[in-house]
Amino acid sequence: MKSIKFILISTCLILSVFCIVWGTSCTKDTCKTTTCINGGHCSGGACFCPKGIGGVNCEVIYRDLYNFSYKGSGSDNNGKTYPDNIMTFTSVGDTAYSQMQFSWNNNGVGLVSLALTLTNNTPSGSSFTLGSVSVDTFTYTGSGSFVNNLSASVTLIESHPHSPSVTISLHNFLKQ
Repeated sequence: MKSIKFILISTCLILSVFCIVWGTSCTKDTCKTTTCINGGHCSGGACFCPKGIGGVNCEVIYRDLYNFSYKGSGSDNNGKTYPDNIMTFTSVGDTAYSQMQFSWNNNGVGLVSLALTLTNNTPSGSSFTLGSVSVDTFTYTGSGSFVNNLSASVTLIESHPHSPSVTISLHNFLKQ
């Protein structure tokens, strides 16, 4: 009778130890060796980055890749040309990673400045949308893209309450 009790107690102890070891072996911290920066967080061993950030460890701030002036010429749908124009893109805020400021210097004639939001970021480029701004009696809005950190293109829509909208194409401006 003592040997049956001993066998049952031994079996229970062995099963308990086996269950404890088996149960704890499944709770490994997969993020223990992963470091995410710039506000990224780890889940399942991979970094998930905030909008405007990329890279394996959230090390790429996309706006920093485009924070330059770009020079080129453009035209509009009425046949007007815009020779030797400069577009400038600048960062705004410390953690507003997808936000920038766009400025267009129309060959010294005028300056249009709009808020920019980066979208669809990839290592080979990003697209963006431009907010709306009023200059005199005109309203400007638009969109554009950066390609391979070397060129920028913008399509601006210039609206006036008493005339048709004008589409201004500022394409393939080169980084300076």
